[in-house]
Amino acid sequence: MLAFMAIPSFAAVNIGYTNEKTGMNNVFRYGSGTDQRVAIRFSKEKLAILKGKTISAIRLAVGSRNSTNKEATIFLSNSLEGEPITKQVISTNTTNKFVEWQLDNPYTITGEEEELYVGCMMEISATYGAFSADFSQDTEGIAFAYGANGWASLYGKGYGMPNIQIVVDDADSFTDVLLKTCKIDGFMKVGEAFSKTLEIFNFGTTTINSLDAVVKIGEESKTISFSGLNIEPHATYQLELSDIVSSVEGTQNVSINLTNVNSTIDADDSDNTSTSTVCFYPADCQKNILVESFTGQTCSNCPNGHSSMETAIEQTGVSVVELCHHSGYNSDIFTMKEDWTITALYGETTYAPAAMLNRTIINNATTPVFDPQSISTTSDYLNVINETKPYVRINLDSSYDSESRTVKVKANVYTYEEIPGNDLRYSIWLTQDNIVASQAGGTTDYNHMAVSRGCLTESAWGDAAEFVVGETTEIEKTFELPEVIISTNPRKNDETCHIPVVLENMKIVFFVNQYSKTDINGCKVFNAAECGISSVDGIANVNNDNSDYSVRKYIDNGRIVITRNGKTFGIDGKRL
Repeated sequence: MLAFMAIPSFAAVNIGYTNEKTGMNNVFRYGSGTDQRVAIRFSKEKLAILKGKTISAIRLAVGSRNSTNKEATIFLSNSLEGEPITKQVISTNTTNKFVEWQLDNPYTITGEEEELYVGCMMEISATYGAFSADFSQDTEGIAFAYGANGWASLYGKGYGMPNIQIVVDDADSFTDVLLKTCKIDGFMKVGEAFSKTLEIFNFGTTTINSLDAVVKIGEESKTISFSGLNIEPHATYQLELSDIVSSVEGTQNVSINLTNVNSTIDADDSDNTSTSTVCFYPADCQKNILVESFTGQTCSNCPNGHSSMETAIEQTGVSVVELCHHSGYNSDIFTMKEDWTITALYGETTYAPAAMLNRTIINNATTPVFDPQSISTTSDYLNVINETKPYVRINLDSSYDSESRTVKVKANVYTYEEIPGNDLRYSIWLTQDNIVASQAGGTTDYNHMAVSRGCLTESAWGDAAEFVVGETTEIEKTFELPEVIISTNPRKNDETCHIPVVLENMKIVFFVNQYSKTDINGCKVFNAAECGISSVDGIANVNNDNSDYSVRKYIDNGRIVITRNGKTFGIDGKRL
């Protein structure tokens, strides 16, 4: 049996969670308050390793010398809210590099402490970044800061580990790896291998040369061994796990455990494991990205935007559903009222060409809308969205009765796992391909594709629905397809805005989405589908399930019209 062995002690050892990276770009503050405080937490397990050893000094880096009187206070405490065990005033004259401060009252670790906090506090103007951090990967339960609502975790803030360490006298040599918080997420299918990059930290005093990573999915387990690592104390390291596969679909626990570190038992194995709940989708699960373009016939750059988007889609090989809004620049002969409604997702300024992918903000942008003219950027964005979960499977079809010009749309939405968001909806739009008309920057006979012809839900943002995990939600809509669809362009209302309907060029676009009035990133699309409109010889040939079709939606003079029991209403619910 392997056992942890203490070998010769050191005169003094620096102990903490930082990789010691400092500099002007490593400065941060928490909130706008002038009372700035930061602390790191040592757990009971970590303190047990150092039992009987004395903390003689605190070593840290501050971010600014502009604190009141150019001073700060360092402290040791058993609680963030309690009275410190010891504290003393230090100078902030030296910034962005470590300074070691000998404690007037050194503290001997008993090994019985539940936890110990080591930190720094200062009064400083909101203009300055008070503290320094290594900006490595965040880890839960270690770093804390003080703000308007008191002490709070820094996990998820992106600062990594504060540059604070304790100096421990005569510490024994020990091996201890820390697995930083690891969440496995994304679109994963049964039988498809995936990879995961772990960030680990050497908390110990010895170099880590080898370890095993045990990956367990449900009852399946795989051990991946690493050797020749050479991870020095205080260093972070990116550990690449590859070829991880699940043979079972559905929601399962996935755990990663680091073991056999340097062929021995880790001094503290309480932080060697990370567990995630992961949904593995069926191998045949189809995910489509909703690509929404904003364009206009008078936009001379739009043809390049259209071309770049199509090239990026072809290069990445992702599966998409396209919906083209003639809004964001000028209205034209295709513009529908709903096209301008959706421009709310731009934020303050609209422009064209522009695009959205699943109405999702990418790379910490301020809006889901971006300029698609760069093929490389658009390709990168498509790949990012392609890794996100679809949450649902959509089976979509439609049928058309030529005598009544009635279209029946039917969608079966199966929910794999709980969809995030409070206001979940489905949206249905009508599009038309191959409309030949003029285009600035193009030609007089430019081929316009995926042109929005209006939405078929009561709201342009979709209609509310309930999506229950493990169940299928059935959605049906019936509308009358006119011979001509008239643009709602407020600037002109002549025959150029009367676009003939060509059945074989019409498509139904369906997607499941969130909606938020206040959050520009709260209207995300999860999965989308499209289908053509299939002609049948009479409505009797449609699969009849005795649904009540007394409520119908159709397009009349560019408006979505709803009829209920012989009464006609507009899309806003008002009687016409």
